[in-house]
Amino acid sequence: MAVYIIGLDGASLEMIREAAANPSLQNLSKLVNYGSSTALESVLPYVTGPAWTSLFSGVNPGRHGIFDLYFEKDGNKIIPTLPTGVPYLWDYLSWAGKRVLVMGAPFAYPAPRVNGIFVSGRFVPELSFYPRDLNSKYDLSGFNYNIPGRKVKFSYNDSSERSRYAQNVLEDFERRIETSIEISKAESWDAVAVVDSLPDQLLHIVYNRKPVLNKMFILIDRWLGEFMQLMKKEDTLAIVSDHGFQDIFRAFYAREWLRQRGYVKEDSFFKQRIMKTIAYRRSKFFIDKIRDWLGLSRERPGNTVAKTKVKSRRSAVDVMGTTGDHLWIKFNTVDGKNLIKLHNDLFNHLKELKESNYIKEIYSVNELYKGDYVRNFDADILIEAGDGVSLNRKKITYGSIEHTHPKKIGGHKREGLILLYSEYLKFSLSNKQSIYDVLPTILHLMRIPAPDGLEGKRIDFQSRDTDDKVPRDTVQ
Repeated sequence: MAVYIIGLDGASLEMIREAAANPSLQNLSKLVNYGSSTALESVLPYVTGPAWTSLFSGVNPGRHGIFDLYFEKDGNKIIPTLPTGVPYLWDYLSWAGKRVLVMGAPFAYPAPRVNGIFVSGRFVPELSFYPRDLNSKYDLSGFNYNIPGRKVKFSYNDSSERSRYAQNVLEDFERRIETSIEISKAESWDAVAVVDSLPDQLLHIVYNRKPVLNKMFILIDRWLGEFMQLMKKEDTLAIVSDHGFQDIFRAFYAREWLRQRGYVKEDSFFKQRIMKTIAYRRSKFFIDKIRDWLGLSRERPGNTVAKTKVKSRRSAVDVMGTTGDHLWIKFNTVDGKNLIKLHNDLFNHLKELKESNYIKEIYSVNELYKGDYVRNFDADILIEAGDGVSLNRKKITYGSIEHTHPKKIGGHKREGLILLYSEYLKFSLSNKQSIYDVLPTILHLMRIPAPDGLEGKRIDFQSRDTDDKVPRDTVQ
C-alpha cells in the first residue's frame, strides 16, 4: 500500500468543494464525490511555519519550536529552519525502510537525508535537496522560491503588476507539476509527499480574481489526475492544507489602539523623521563619544545601557506578529505585582475588541502551548483576529484605527482541509479533524506503529462495500 500526500498551502474545504462543482474539473469532482473530506483545524497562529511543522511532526509548537513565520532580532527578520529535536513523517518512513519522496516541504534546510528523495520548499535560504546530485537529473527550478521578481509589494490598484505576478506563479507551478510527476514515475515509492504553495501565493494577491483562480484549479485538477493514474487499488491519496482563506474587509490598527490607551509609547512622526537624518545620527555619535570621555552613561529610553546592561523600556508592552490574523503581546515588566495589574488591565481592554468582533480570542502562551520551547519564547499573549479582520501593527495610522478595504483581499482562517480518497478504503471523518491527526493516520496506513507522545489520533477507515466501488477513469 502506497500513500500520496498532496499539501495545498492555504486551500480551504469550501474552496475545494466549490471548484469540484465545475463539471470540467473531473478529477477534483471525483475526489470530492468518492472521497471523505472535512475541515482541518490548524494550530495557533495558523501560518505556514507552525502549521506544516505541527502537521509533519504531530506535536505542538511548544515541543517543536516554530511559533511563527519569522522572529525579529536587532531589527532583522530571521526565518527559522525545521528543528532537529523532533522526528517528522519522512523520518518515521525512512526508519521503517520505506522509500519516500518529499518535495516542497517549507522551512526544511538543509534538506535531510532520507531513504529516497527530498526537495525543500518555501522559506529556506536557498533551494536544498537530497541526494546532492539531484539537480543534475531533474529540473528543480520550480521549487526555487527565492526568485527576486516574485517578492513584490503591491498597492490596491496595481492590477497589471498583480497579473504579471500571478502569471509567473502559475508558470512556476507548471514546472513543479512536471518535475513532481516525473520523479514519482521514476520508481515505485511507498510514500509521496508534495507540498505546494500555489493557493497561498495567489490568494493573498488575487483573492477576488476569478479568471486567475480558474486557471489555478485547472492546473491542480490536471496534477491530481496524474497522481490518480499512478495509484493502485489499495493506495490512498490524502489532500491536506495548513489553513484556509477568507475575505478581509477591514484592517484594525491594533498598535495604534494600544498606544492610545498608554500601553505603547512611541516618538512622534516628525521626531522619527528627524532621527533618520544623517545630521541627527552624526550628532548622536559625537554626543555618545563625549559622554564616554566624561564617564557618563549612554542611557536613553529604549536603548541598552552600555555600562549597566539594564534595559529601560518606555512601552508597557511590545507588539509583534507576521500576518494580519494574529498578534503577539510581550509584557515589559518582571515585577510580580505590576505584572498582574498590567495583565488584568490589558485583558479587560482587549475584551472591548472581542465584543466589537475585531478580535476572536485572547490566549495565554503558557496555557496554549506545552513543551520545552515555551520557556524561551519571547511572548506572553496571542491575539487571534476576528472574522474578516486584519490586525495591523503599523506605527503610523494617520489618525484612524480602522480602515475598510476598497477591494476584497484574502487572509488566513484557521480551518483548512483534509480529503482522503482510496478505491479500496472508506474513511470515517468527524465534522472537524485536528492537524495533529494527519501523522498518526498516515503511519497507520503504512502499518508503522505510532510513537507515544503524538498529540493527534488516527482516523478510522474500513474496506469499501461492493456497491460503493469507485470508477477507475481519470481525466488528464
